[in-house]
Amino acid sequence: MRLLIVYPYWTYPEVAIEFLMKIAERGHEIIAIKAGDNIKKVIAHKIDNVIIYDVQNLNLSFNVNIVEKYPYFINFDEVLRGIEFDILIIQLPLFLSSIQALKIGKKLRKPMVTEVHGLYANRNLIVTLVQKIYLRSIGLKMFREVDLIRCVNKTDACEIARYGISSDKIRVIPNAVNTDLFVPSENKDEKTLFWSGRMVPEKGLKYLLKALYILQKSGYKDVRLIMAGDGPERFKIINLIRKYQLTNNVRMLGHVPRKILAKYLSLATIFVFPSLREGMPIALFEALASGLPSVCTDVPGIKDYITHGYNALLVPPKNPEIMADAIAMLLEDRILRRKLSENARKYVITNFSYQKIIPVLEKFYEEVSRGIR
Repeated sequence: MRLLIVYPYWTYPEVAIEFLMKIAERGHEIIAIKAGDNIKKVIAHKIDNVIIYDVQNLNLSFNVNIVEKYPYFINFDEVLRGIEFDILIIQLPLFLSSIQALKIGKKLRKPMVTEVHGLYANRNLIVTLVQKIYLRSIGLKMFREVDLIRCVNKTDACEIARYGISSDKIRVIPNAVNTDLFVPSENKDEKTLFWSGRMVPEKGLKYLLKALYILQKSGYKDVRLIMAGDGPERFKIINLIRKYQLTNNVRMLGHVPRKILAKYLSLATIFVFPSLREGMPIALFEALASGLPSVCTDVPGIKDYITHGYNALLVPPKNPEIMADAIAMLLEDRILRRKLSENARKYVITNFSYQKIIPVLEKFYEEVSRGIR
């Protein structure tokens, strides 16, 4: 099968390439298209059976705190001319590049899928409202015109159904996790908290830093937090670290390669994840695969997969006091940490390994190729 996948851009290139190569290993040909950075022509790369096109585009993101890029592809019809494919897979319906792909797919009468990896980002009231208006207008057009919709969690699937889209058209298929790379370790850096991801408002990092401040005031002076990742909120986070006098307790790594990230995860004591809304956060699931006891928020995209007290602890969002209490409880209770660690690892291997997810995706793509509407 020859799959054409249109992305607006890649937030985590290593993750995207790994996924594409896992699909290609099953004998499929993969063509990925995404917005290139400061290019004046199409640039093509080939990795085994994966061809990646970096496409010239206009970046219409005027506020980096809303989205990293908001690309509009230039001469997109010409880019696709001559490319043979069986299925068009459109990532993330909130982007203009996705609407461009939809129009071309309709013109070519190709089977189409849109994949929703988080329906919208929970930002301030105005930005969230704009996203919801978009989804109920332009996004709704896309949901109606594609053949099938893939969501990574049940919450988003139910919300799309409330837009008037038949549930028969929606499938919930989670993301896959590399359970061979992310593995537990018996060696631990005691009293080390770890967070990874993009530094954007919906990650709730200000509440995490407040929780760490509360822990410090409660007597946990030697607890430290390691943060891996970058993003538009970086300088706000640095200012909060200074405000709470946490300079000696927080280490910011910036972006790190996944092999190094896996090592940090395996050595940490507790993973902390204070997000306000998620699709299916790969950072959390990599931590679970690493057997890391986790404290995360009870929000869509997380609560769909986490059972409190079984594979992680859930706490209310925007509540640093309760988050601090949960972290303190885990620091003090070695038996609970071991229980969560063992269950988390087993849960991910059973449900979200590549060996589990890729065959499910193949059946999904086969269903689309048969023209089911």
